[in-house]
Amino acid sequence: MATAFRALLQSRRDGGVIERALQALEAAGLRTIDEFAAQGVSNTLHIMAKTCYRPWDRTLVPELVGRAEALAGTFNAQEVTNTLWAYATMGREPGAGVMREPESRAAAVAGTFKAQEVANTLWAYARTGREPGAGLIRELERRAEALAGTFNAQGVAKTLWSYATMRRAPRAGVIWALEGRAEALAGTFNAQEVANTLWAYATMGREPGAGVMRGLEGRAEAGTFNV
Repeated sequence: MATAFRALLQSRRDGGVIERALQALEAAGLRTIDEFAAQGVSNTLHIMAKTCYRPWDRTLVPELVGRAEALAGTFNAQEVTNTLWAYATMGREPGAGVMREPESRAAAVAGTFKAQEVANTLWAYARTGREPGAGLIRELERRAEALAGTFNAQGVAKTLWSYATMRRAPRAGVIWALEGRAEALAGTFNAQEVANTLWAYATMGREPGAGVMRGLEGRAEAGTFNV
């Protein structure tokens, strides 16, 4: 059912037919909500957030949230990050029960996170006005430092922005690793990534290294910014 929901939301070609199918699928999902597994809940929330979908039945999201809370202890790394990302993107404040289990689970599986999952998890916490617990932030920083060479421009900018938004400075090894990656990728940053990175440095009271600053300034000079 979650797979069908994703396929319909990604299609949206024949408006009338698709909308009727989505309404029917929503009704079926509510009837069978207790049969959703962790992946189904995570995928459904993720695609709804990604496509800015507003369910016809307003009880669907609360029911999915309740199911997420019940299953949170079984989430894998991707399911944790997708669910937290969905909450943040939808501007929804996770309840304590929803956050407690995913955070414990995230700390347990953080060693399997990819660079994007590290960045998205930090971003989700920053967007929802929360700060990860000590155990989770420690694991995320270890993973960020180990994976720094695989971050893309968006991941670097998003991670730095998240730390600055949470008013938290990353440990020295993390910031040095990310700064090295930022210098290597500075020529690929888009306008938003340049702005977010510079804002993050300013907010953290830190001056970018000469190589990073030179690359970002060159990109800013060459890019087109919205005023």
